[in-house]
Amino acid sequence: SCVLIHHTMTESSILLPGYECQLEDDSVLHSKEKVQSAAEDLLTIGIPKDNIHTLPCLSHKETIDYRCSCTFQIVSEDPNNDECELQYAMRSAKTAILLRGDHFPIATPRIQHVMKLVVRELNARVSENDSAFKYTLLRTDLSSVSFASSWQHGLDCIATFNYCTPIHVNNETKQQLLAEANNFCSDCNI
Repeated sequence: SCVLIHHTMTESSILLPGYECQLEDDSVLHSKEKVQSAAEDLLTIGIPKDNIHTLPCLSHKETIDYRCSCTFQIVSEDPNNDECELQYAMRSAKTAILLRGDHFPIATPRIQHVMKLVVRELNARVSENDSAFKYTLLRTDLSSVSFASSWQHGLDCIATFNYCTPIHVNNETKQQLLAEANNFCSDCNI
């Protein structure tokens, strides 16, 4: 059996592993301090102060919605149990740390939207009466998902599934996998 702790997802409950500034922090102040530190580093290598111009973020909105390419590890609470729901994680100091959410707030809006659809469908069940996962072939040995999009709203987002092992062993499995992938894309509307 598998135990999952469900958090009420709010923006502030989502972690940004490896990032100095978290969602509940003052991101504008963090931007100002980071840019100022970089300017001081330039002074130490002999760049004249008059040649250094800093442009820190002026609003919270400027500090989010900007990552146009991201990769997330796919993990479950119990890696030895194929019946657990999959979740997004990022690595920090060689350790997988759960995002504790279904999206990454500093990614572009399109990536955030597709992330929610992907994890929802990866964890979808065959039916209310059948607890089996709907996309078993896509889930098997899935190690990470990469997302890439433009900064412009409304354009495509590419989601690439990365696997630990080859994803099909014979032609029959390949055909099943292609059918499952097509259904997955249709259900995600991507």
